[in-house]
Amino acid sequence: AENRQGANSYKKSNAANEAALIAEAVEEECTDSVKVVGGEDADAHAWPWQVYLSICGTFYGMMECNVCGGSLISDKWIVTAAHCVPNAPRGRILVGAHDLNDNNYFSYTLGEMKKHPRWNFPGRFENDIALTQAANEENFYIDWSVSTPICLPHADNCFSPETTCVVTGWGLTAERGSLADVLQVVGVKLMSREQCTSFTGYERIADTMICAGFTQGSHDACSGDSGGPLVCRMSAGPAKGAWVLHGIVSWGYGCARPNSPGIYTHVQSYLDWIKQMTELEPDEILKVEGSSPDGCMTDIDYSRSEE
Repeated sequence: AENRQGANSYKKSNAANEAALIAEAVEEECTDSVKVVGGEDADAHAWPWQVYLSICGTFYGMMECNVCGGSLISDKWIVTAAHCVPNAPRGRILVGAHDLNDNNYFSYTLGEMKKHPRWNFPGRFENDIALTQAANEENFYIDWSVSTPICLPHADNCFSPETTCVVTGWGLTAERGSLADVLQVVGVKLMSREQCTSFTGYERIADTMICAGFTQGSHDACSGDSGGPLVCRMSAGPAKGAWVLHGIVSWGYGCARPNSPGIYTHVQSYLDWIKQMTELEPDEILKVEGSSPDGCMTDIDYSRSEE
């Protein structure tokens, strides 16, 4: 298994990252390593909770700089993946970014990064979730059109297998492809645990992980998308149509390979930890009974009239 943070062999220079590093006076060359596979350019600011993290530090004994994604959950906090967090992290947070070449975003110095205390225990890539802030707890710019927090899922929410959810990021466009400068978006289907564990290498995934993708491959997150959002849309209840943060890009075998779905950290499994660290919790308006025979939500049926 490999993370979606970035592998040395796939790294490529990125102008926005280099500019940030110059500002930080970091001597080592930082390079990007990420993009959605099989996706397309997102509409500008259509996914306003997406943030870009440029992170330098010591990863497994080596000084490296990598790129990860993240999700705004308030004007103070970002959710990302624990495997994006090195020792002594430093870097930049870009909020409200779309095309990294146009410099039309808000840039913040990376603050403290807090990995889940049981990251990588008892198994590899378990508890792959982290929280971060801007340095000095500076507030992120929120204007409800360019940069907006994503809803945390309610503990009672569930989504049926085959539900279409969305992954975004600036990662690799192919397993050995190039990075995206424009935010990419791709739809992926949630998979049942039974289907996921039938694939080679996925037999023992943890209960705190989600599988999503396609049996035939072709659409997936990839290196550099790590920590970014997997969002699903509420199909029932008073908040119908709202997007919630269902998963965090974590790991997979290659990118968009057949019989190799992407694995995501299940955000609902960590609501108590998120509340403990941030005092944030899901809005009660998101509590809803499901809209399918198994009691879970599924794709919105836009042909149905509201009762």
